[in-house]
Amino acid sequence: YTSYRLLRRARLLPSAYTLNALMTAETRCGMPVNALSLLSRAERGSPRWPGAPPDAWSYTTGMAAASSAKRYLKVSQLFQRLTTDVQLRDRVTPTAYNLAIEARVQLKDRDGATRLIKRMQTGAGGAPPPQARTFNTILAVCAKRGERYSWILQEMAASGVQPDAYTVCTMLKQQRSLTDARGVWRWGRKRDAALGIVAWHHLI
Repeated sequence: YTSYRLLRRARLLPSAYTLNALMTAETRCGMPVNALSLLSRAERGSPRWPGAPPDAWSYTTGMAAASSAKRYLKVSQLFQRLTTDVQLRDRVTPTAYNLAIEARVQLKDRDGATRLIKRMQTGAGGAPPPQARTFNTILAVCAKRGERYSWILQEMAASGVQPDAYTVCTMLKQQRSLTDARGVWRWGRKRDAALGIVAWHHLI
């Protein structure tokens, strides 16, 4: 904020990048609600916000803040705003989809999460293709709750996305017997995913 005040004293107008930096700072300092307040001010424009309007990354940053604050309905609302605005929807990143999918899973809306995955699989509405991180995010939520996650691995395979070390580590942490853990390890080794020192540590 000291830097922001210097910017204003120099009579420079803040850009969307300025807004995003301030929002990220608030979230990293444990105050994501303040980040959402900044986004709301920027949406209203002058005199509440003297700079450029929010860009696509501003809404993604807002989604991350809402997720950090456990306001998952807000995540979905911001995603809806991002994907329906004609000036923003062509710049939606995989990160925004990942956050939106995680929010649906947190809200126990598996059908909604699956619909978003299907949109990424087909590229509907210009959606980016899914990545390993897309599925890892859902996997971590389901695993933490002790819920079945075989459907996630099925969707991952259907998308042609290879699991990575994070996938294997998340699965290893949930196993309740050495036999099951070894089964996950073999599954990961067949897919060249059980790699790196962290994966070995989880097996150990």
